Amino acid sequence: MQTLPLDCELAQAPSHGLAYKVHAQDGTALRIGVWSDNSTQKGTIFLLPGRADYIEKQGHTVSEMCAQGFSVCILEFRGLGLSDRVAKDRRAGHVEQFSDFQLDVDAAISAVSDLKLPQPYFLHGNSMGGCVALRRLMSDHPFKACAFTSPMWGILLPKILLMIAPTITGTARAIGLGQRYAPGKNGENETLAWTFEENEITADADMFAHLQHVNRQTPDHWIGGPTIGWLQQALHETKSLASLPSPNIPCVAFSAELDQLVTRDAIEDRMSEWSRGQYEMIPAVKHDLLRADLVTRSNVVGKICNFFESAD
Repeated sequence: MQTLPLDCELAQAPSHGLAYKVHAQDGTALRIGVWSDNSTQKGTIFLLPGRADYIEKQGHTVSEMCAQGFSVCILEFRGLGLSDRVAKDRRAGHVEQFSDFQLDVDAAISAVSDLKLPQPYFLHGNSMGGCVALRRLMSDHPFKACAFTSPMWGILLPKILLMIAPTITGTARAIGLGQRYAPGKNGENETLAWTFEENEITADADMFAHLQHVNRQTPDHWIGGPTIGWLQQALHETKSLASLPSPNIPCVAFSAELDQLVTRDAIEDRMSEWSRGQYEMIPAVKHDLLRADLVTRSNVVGKICNFFESAD
């Protein structure tokens, strides 16, 4: 398995991390990041990240999961990080269809098996990764338990836009405009363009500064805003998933009180009927709970790891 660059120091992740190139069934090249040693034998956590995330932005979470005794595998979906880009404009956050992401997850599972990382396997979906993870759990899977942080089970849009967006985006995609940026979006790095007060990701100034630093140091990794095609597929997938019952697997999920990107109602509705599920809303934090202040982040990751360790 070919190794790829991984900057553990920049990520503030354990230094023994390795990155590999793996290939999805359709030939798409993907990067995965893996941390595993003799101290992390409780099992392997598959971390599926958000829409614009890549491995070097996950270092703090990896550090805490490894400290709890778990190996970690982070997948960079197609179109993200150093995985193959999908759109002609490499800054565009695009996917042809959300089902393609399932091929990426399968490739990561196969790679972890080949690398002989410890079982049992656990699945953690963050933001968009929570949408992909939920779909993966709707069919046969190798996971013992799952966790979600601010999962994208509904997109936060004004009600009128939510009503008309599927028709508009579907029409635009049908006439060949799917790779154009969604209205109000472009190829700039939002984390670098935002002030701390404007940012929608974290309420912690130190974490925001760290994210800006990582983005400045990795210009080949980041993407800009989502495309019309991505939005059309995301709306379709979240609506489709909402009509399906929750899988029969132990689950813990967290939402953020100040989330401006995904709908908390969708998370609460799902978790209210998840028979083996636990749910907690975290107050006074923005969307990305993995980029919250140290105390909040450590609390959430600690609860996830404890849940995995005790899962039946």
